[in-house]
Amino acid sequence: MVEREYAKALHDLAIEEEKLDCFLECFKALNESLSDKEFYNLLSSPIIDSIEKKKIIYKVYKSFDETFINFLCVIIDHNRFSIILNIYDEFKNLVLEDKNIIRIQILSANELKKSQIKQLENTLMDKYKGKQLEIENIVNSELIGGIQIISNDESIDITLKSTLNKMKESL
Repeated sequence: MVEREYAKALHDLAIEEEKLDCFLECFKALNESLSDKEFYNLLSSPIIDSIEKKKIIYKVYKSFDETFINFLCVIIDHNRFSIILNIYDEFKNLVLEDKNIIRIQILSANELKKSQIKQLENTLMDKYKGKQLEIENIVNSELIGGIQIISNDESIDITLKSTLNKMKESL
């Protein structure tokens, strides 16, 4: 994935320049400003010249770290601004890996009870020995029942929908 490659390059640079926290703060502010869909579409548009986009970047994000702004300009030069939020997600994952933390999303049809989350956490701690877990329960009303566990690039699908689909395929 190209997002991971960009995130890795920025991550390596952040370590080299000792700016991990700085870049995370820049990304957070960037993420907030891009919640304005028109602004995001403007910077992602293939129609608008990259020079104009860079002028906007320098004007809007003048308080950002210079290295981070240069990174944004590289993204613009390669017409990749549309994936900047994915790059941010990958960058956060790399920072979590540095801190020996694994982010886990548990998708369920209904919100899980704290005791259920704790039970899943205990089970997952056996799988990820020596790692600190950051667990998030996400309610997905499309699921009929069961759960789906997503961590890094791995997914464990034990939903009723998945089970029914497997039964349907086997028939």
